[in-house]
This record gives sequence, structure tokens and C-alpha cells, in this order.
Amino acid sequence: MRFFTPWLRFNTHEKLNACLHDKCIAYAKTHSYVEQPERTISNVFEEWRGKLVEYRSSFDGFHTMPVSI
Repeated sequence: MRFFTPWLRFNTHEKLNACLHDKCIAYAKTHSYVEQPERTISNVFEEWRGKLVEYRSSFDGFHTMPVSI
């Protein structure tokens, strides 16, 4: 999974995200799911899709905190 090799350059985060999305989809379609190696990651995801719960809140993936060293 070397999605950043070769080094990727984009003008916007949206273009970067779109490229990474495409690479993730391609990977999922061509690689086996670990627990069921006869199936692809994509196949298993499609089976699970209807059972997933939508996350409706904003996502704050990080927080900052002032510290002293």
C-alpha cells in the first residue's frame, strides 16, 4: 500500500483526496480480505455496507494542546 509512491503533488486537498480515494478503491478490488482470502476487500465491504451506521456529526480528527518541555 504505497499510495504516496511516487511522491504525489496536488494543488488542492480535494484533488489529493480524490486520488487517494481512487487508489483505495483499486486496492480493495484487487486484494484479498485477510479473514476470507477467497474474497476481495471490496466484496466484503459491499456485503457489510447495509449494516454500517452513518456518522452524522462533524469529525474532529485531531486536537491541539499547548505544552512545555
